[in-house]
Amino acid sequence: MRKKYESIINFINKVIKKQRNIKKIAICNTFYMRSGGRSRVIEQQAKELSNEGYYVTVYALFGEKLRDVEFRQEIVANHVNPYLRPIYMILAPSLPVSIKLIKELRMYDLIITHDGYPFGFWAYLATRHSRAPYIYWYHLPEKLERCFSGLKKYYVMLLQYFDQRSWFVCKADFVIAVSEAAKNDLEKATNLKNVVVIPNKVDYKRFSNEADITQIEKKFGISKEDPIILFVGRISPQKNIHILIEIFNLVKKSIPNAKLVIVGKPSVKEYLEKIKFIANKDVIFTGYIEDNELATLYKMANVYASCSLSESFNLPLKEAQLFNLPIVAFDIPVHKEVTDNGVLIEPGNMEKFAEELCNILKKSVPFHHT
Repeated sequence: MRKKYESIINFINKVIKKQRNIKKIAICNTFYMRSGGRSRVIEQQAKELSNEGYYVTVYALFGEKLRDVEFRQEIVANHVNPYLRPIYMILAPSLPVSIKLIKELRMYDLIITHDGYPFGFWAYLATRHSRAPYIYWYHLPEKLERCFSGLKKYYVMLLQYFDQRSWFVCKADFVIAVSEAAKNDLEKATNLKNVVVIPNKVDYKRFSNEADITQIEKKFGISKEDPIILFVGRISPQKNIHILIEIFNLVKKSIPNAKLVIVGKPSVKEYLEKIKFIANKDVIFTGYIEDNELATLYKMANVYASCSLSESFNLPLKEAQLFNLPIVAFDIPVHKEVTDNGVLIEPGNMEKFAEELCNILKKSVPFHHT
């Protein structure tokens, strides 16, 4: 078996169909929210597989049910109080929902899980009975243990263990990582030697429509004439957005009218409060926005910046290049894989990072330099 494939379709056709006839496929993850990067990957897979004629169901404990998709969706536990969801998630295998889900999953010819727990647990038990193949799709877990103390810290560490080292991950029939960097991380953590890489794909159709520029200017208080630095992603400590804001402050010394636009929802609300406290008036937080608005921001921006020090793929960075947007990012393994048009900076070198941003902004909007 090869170590890298172009897509899930390519992998199924060349590997799995040699072993089993596949008609029904379940794709599973604890959360399914269109605003999340992992959910974007799941949606892309479900669309591709549906277009190939497979009967696809996306399972999640919590999330949103989309109306504009052809595949089936099962959101199992949205009724649970949001504050109780972490407890529910841990206890789920011992609750009645566990029997129900294992029974349902046994009806599928292939199960793909994007988290190790609890769906990895259910997928393993279901496929031991049905003999269907079970794929574990590995995304580098957020390393958030330093952000919390007490029970929250140990909860995060437990989830990381389930995503990397648990027996129901290691015993998957196939383990697939979204990048070479993610593959190396998982192999280092588990000693697995059979991890396959299938890179994430940009869904070009997402950006087929654009919002009116004047509406975007009015909504976010920016102008297409402004020197704009763009970041897209979860508002999370892993994304190192506080460092990006510090770098932006250095840029402002040379280009006072520069704007930093940060697109995304918080995964850690305390972190959002922290970065908003240190941000100046020219840092614009848009929250989650629709794809047509994001397409317009990608077109309006002059440079895309990412200060992440740990990524499984960094899909927005790939999206930015779709719009021929120059990239400045820290030099980490996955950024080497996905960056074609950009500059990679030694991690932690904020002065060099700011210098490169200034160079790009001055070339693209020289008349704004003061």
